[in-house]
Amino acid sequence: MKFLLRNTIRLTTVSLFLGCVAFGQAPASKSKASRNGSETAPPPGMVLPTPPKDSPVASSITGALDVGQAVDAIQTQGFDAREKVAAEIEQRLTSSWTRLEGYKAQLSGLTEEGKAQVNAALSDAAKRRSDLQATIAAARRANENSWDGVRPQLAAEYARYAETVARAEIGLTKTIPPVKDATKS
Repeated sequence: MKFLLRNTIRLTTVSLFLGCVAFGQAPASKSKASRNGSETAPPPGMVLPTPPKDSPVASSITGALDVGQAVDAIQTQGFDAREKVAAEIEQRLTSSWTRLEGYKAQLSGLTEEGKAQVNAALSDAAKRRSDLQATIAAARRANENSWDGVRPQLAAEYARYAETVARAEIGLTKTIPPVKDATKS
């Protein structure tokens, strides 16, 4: 399970990096906030970290999911924080899903490749969303003895969902080039 989780996190980190590059943004690890470590601490009253509000990556859905930091935080939370972790993941899932649904309106300006990539990623995201919701429910039902087994699964499902979101965002960068006006020389 650790091997799978580690590879999922690597794939998601690469997807996030590619998405940031495609959007012309600096990846989170290159930002000033990352260098001084300010995004590692969760906001007051929360257990999962969030990217700094002024970070260019925070404006993307993938950046807002903050997968690397969130997965680390999920894996270190004790049983007492279980409900809070589940609630925060559920809130991020709801927020990101709403934004993903908004992508459907942007498909008209994409190349066929972009449309196919976004549609495939949205389809995969729907499955991953369902898987993550089931794991959130399992986390809420977990007792002290089972929490240590549910926690890595929750982190892995979160990372898988974030990876599909990143693929959708990358697909949105494949826009149709503007048509050149042949009457102007």
